[in-house]
Amino acid sequence: MALDFPLTPVPGALYRGSNGVVYQYNSTYGVWLAVSSNIAPPVDFTAAGTPTFASTAAFVPALTTIISGNSGGWYSTGNGRFTPPAGRYCLFAFWSHYATGGANQINLTARKNGAAITPNFAATSAAASYPIEVSFALNVDANGTDYFDILVQSGSYPGVAINIVFGAFALAGGAQPPPASYGTSWRQLGRVVPTAGQASVDFVALPSDINDIEFRWDIQPATNAVNLVLQVYGGSGALDTTAGDYSWAQIVALYNQNGTAPSVYGSAAGPDNARIILTQYPTGANNASLVDPVGGRATINNIRDATRGKDFTWQCHHHNGSYLVGITGTASRRVADAITGLHLSWGAGNFAAGGAVTLWGSP
Repeated sequence: MALDFPLTPVPGALYRGSNGVVYQYNSTYGVWLAVSSNIAPPVDFTAAGTPTFASTAAFVPALTTIISGNSGGWYSTGNGRFTPPAGRYCLFAFWSHYATGGANQINLTARKNGAAITPNFAATSAAASYPIEVSFALNVDANGTDYFDILVQSGSYPGVAINIVFGAFALAGGAQPPPASYGTSWRQLGRVVPTAGQASVDFVALPSDINDIEFRWDIQPATNAVNLVLQVYGGSGALDTTAGDYSWAQIVALYNQNGTAPSVYGSAAGPDNARIILTQYPTGANNASLVDPVGGRATINNIRDATRGKDFTWQCHHHNGSYLVGITGTASRRVADAITGLHLSWGAGNFAAGGAVTLWGSP
């Protein structure tokens, strides 16, 4: 199945293919990545009711008892309409009651957007108190805005119908609700594999629907004793390097390899409040001849809110030349502003080649 992707997508753009899969454009690699499957609950419903016939005039019964299905609310118990996603469906209906006042004819009409799909389905009873029934089943096509209902009419006043049933189900190759409504809402926004000597990793102009982000790293510095640091792009799109805008703290555990208990202490006080230090302050990380990775993950919530500062949490591990280091940290950007991007660097150093930094986001 060929997919007709947009030719000039913007970073983070979404596209739903004819195969029911949602893709997102990753500008880092210039490719469309699948972010959801076409697995979703079926579009179906069966409704029933016993409406009262007050006259011989035709009317649309609003059946208030949902026997099964209708997880997406496609059938309205208020107006009796079934408005499904685009696709092909089987509609069915059944009406049963006892005739009153002698022989009686009843008419059942399937309608699309208020117009009859076929002539009436009709039945006539032999005499008063005889049972009378009528039913139908039809395949129909819907474009996503079409609605379907049934029109019922009795030649006399039968009072309360014994039972009316109306329902539908999607046929093979028919409709499914939008896949993005199901499963996880998190999606990958970008992935960068650093090149040798790269000065920074930047994710800018984050998609406007993203509110929470998480980024993960498995990287190394090109030189020893440098710190991995984080700064952010504000609501205007400018990188915030202002002293005093950031505050942060670490709980650091140092481990050796002989099984003894780790040494644990808080981060050293320092004047560096123009950025967030993610590795051990002030010692930094050691490239350990490009064997030991510097790994970790961090989260920032509610990045679009421009009325308050932003809190960060992170976990990081690395080697400082003598010990393995485990860090749990918390930080704050103390500015009432949104965040539109991230800037990772090694302070006074650069990236070694390889590894990756990956950014994820959620609406």
